[in-house]
Amino acid sequence: MAGLCWTEAIREDRGDGVLLIASSNEPPALLIDPLLELIRARLQRHNKLASAAGRIRLRVALHLGSVVCDDHGVIGTAVNHMFRLLDAPQLREALDEPNVDLAFIASQQIYESVIRTHGSLTPDNYLPVECQVKETVAPAWITIPVRYRRPRLTRPHASITSLVSLEG
Repeated sequence: MAGLCWTEAIREDRGDGVLLIASSNEPPALLIDPLLELIRARLQRHNKLASAAGRIRLRVALHLGSVVCDDHGVIGTAVNHMFRLLDAPQLREALDEPNVDLAFIASQQIYESVIRTHGSLTPDNYLPVECQVKETVAPAWITIPVRYRRPRLTRPHASITSLVSLEG
């Protein structure tokens, strides 16, 4: 439904999350719209019917970069960077807002090269944050796809290949 070719994508189960590496032939904008909205809508439908214990909430991160596949999976600085964004305290805080099931963080590279240049992605609905996790200090952009809105963070600027990671 998102218009992506999943046959060329690499998927890795990472325990409580999934690492998805889209083909370099895929337009990165499709990983945001319509894919995020499709995931959010299905997640909302599931959570509406689920018990409190059965509800699912997702953090999603997107970054562009080169990766290497070996016998143990996918590696590379782009993968590391994307997982650091996924662990950003601001992203976790955005997910703590009431009635929010999915929070999305984009790397600076994704924001500048995809979100700002693609009219339907509404760049004004993204909140700039400084992600500081382990050795990574990097600017990033957060939104809550409720058909996109800026999160209300208490500390938006606090120090605290296409890749997508979904983590519950």
